[in-house]
Amino acid sequence: MAGIRVRRGDLPIMAAMRNPGARLLGALAALVVVAASVTACSTPAPAPAATAPAVSEVDSGATTIDVGGAARSVIIRDTTSSAIAQATNARVPALIVLHGASGSNTRTERSSGLTPLAERDGFVVAYPRGTSFGRAVGGYAWNAQGCCGRPVTRDVPDVAFLSAIIDTLIAEHNVDPDRVYLAGFSNGGMMTYRFACELGGRLAGIMVVSGALNVSSCAAPKALPVLIVHGTADRTVPYDGGPPGSAQRKRLGTWTNASVARAAAFWASRDGCGGADRSSHGRIRTAIYAGCDAGSGLEVVSIRGGGHTWPTTAVSGYDAARAAVSYFGLDQPTDPFAPADPTQQQPPVEQATPAPTSAP
Repeated sequence: MAGIRVRRGDLPIMAAMRNPGARLLGALAALVVVAASVTACSTPAPAPAATAPAVSEVDSGATTIDVGGAARSVIIRDTTSSAIAQATNARVPALIVLHGASGSNTRTERSSGLTPLAERDGFVVAYPRGTSFGRAVGGYAWNAQGCCGRPVTRDVPDVAFLSAIIDTLIAEHNVDPDRVYLAGFSNGGMMTYRFACELGGRLAGIMVVSGALNVSSCAAPKALPVLIVHGTADRTVPYDGGPPGSAQRKRLGTWTNASVARAAAFWASRDGCGGADRSSHGRIRTAIYAGCDAGSGLEVVSIRGGGHTWPTTAVSGYDAARAAVSYFGLDQPTDPFAPADPTQQQPPVEQATPAPTSAP
């Protein structure tokens, strides 16, 4: 049966509640813990957290899911707020976040800044791990068609894996099946597009950062809210399409990327959108499409001179993590251009020279 969980490490409990009403939620959490202790003596101790192969770090708090006889790993972070909701049988939203090629779920959790927002706003966040990239660069990747590495050549069933994760979230974490969102960076963004094309009916919305719509065809069974974020000077997945730059080809191999304009045109058509309302905020150009079908939408954020990185306010003038939770309605409306939290770790940035480009 897809989505069967084999083992799960301890999940961290949020140390502090930051939003209004936090004290009340904290008190409720304490009651939940007391109630749980009544039956704790009959519950076996949790198994140790799953350990990744040498090409990556240990997945702290990982869950293993069987997909076609292969054990696949995903970190699932429940928060105190979502645990309280589950205890009262309330359904909670979930966000699944996909790493890029040669990356890992552990690094993506650290660099994306999404787990603290899940703790603040009370949704479940999951970080799946791809399979071995298969090149000297190491790390993991997704079978997004065309890119990247061994997952493509071996036709790894990543669509089935993500579907099994959704099953697990619904069955074991009381996630609302109508509020499951998918976001991805680079190759993870390409995988996000592929899943939306094949099983988009299982999603409530997608966000793609520095990815490309590289699938050979896209049935897209459901009109969706779509947020596209891309740097205009990206050398790995060029904004205007085409192969990666020479340095990136040596490291990652080669494939052909579709342009941001192609992805925007496809989703504008699929979502029944009209023209776009365009605005600028420093380096950030935003196109918000009007008249889209009910329950869908399209927003394209172009970062002038931005390279191949997950955007943060300090680096790009735009906070992709806060933009995601705001776009999907997982929090109260926030300003993605607001000053960054200085305690939040920033991911490494690929230096890039601004290049002229056409915005969608």
